[in-house]
Amino acid sequence: MYSSILVISMSNEKDEFKGIKEDFSLEEVLKAYLNCRKNKRNTINQIKFEINLEENLYHLYKRLNSGTYYPGRSICFVVTYPKLREIFASDFKDRVIHHLLVLRIESFFEKRFIYDSYACRLNKGVHKAVERLNKYIKYNKYYLQVDIRSFFSNIDKNILYSIITGGGVN
Repeated sequence: MYSSILVISMSNEKDEFKGIKEDFSLEEVLKAYLNCRKNKRNTINQIKFEINLEENLYHLYKRLNSGTYYPGRSICFVVTYPKLREIFASDFKDRVIHHLLVLRIESFFEKRFIYDSYACRLNKGVHKAVERLNKYIKYNKYYLQVDIRSFFSNIDKNILYSIITGGGVN
């Protein structure tokens, strides 16, 4: 599922992705695991995954490249700070896949984001956003911070897929 989306989305770019191969390598899966582990070190799911690390990584590698990988169930819970919100947490193995996909597609999408978008981006974040705001506040007294309720859960996945694959919005 994921690898076919990835290949389709990149096939529309002429020279930009000539070096990207269709299959994921074991090295990429290992690197994704190491990246994922940085923020989830010593959690129960990370420890369970690491007990049979080689087997688990190889299993993900085989399932991805054979097209038989499907994400597991997420755990849903509610947090109240700083505001009430519902969180869906992926299983650790699925988080490894998230990191794997980011490694493959981040540079493609990074070039297409507007400069003043700061969330979840390399060398950006809240502190950089505040620095940028402080620079512009000298010239303009107003700014807008937007948080759209349930934005991600309401994205039409068919439209998103069409945009990514180059079909545009129907």
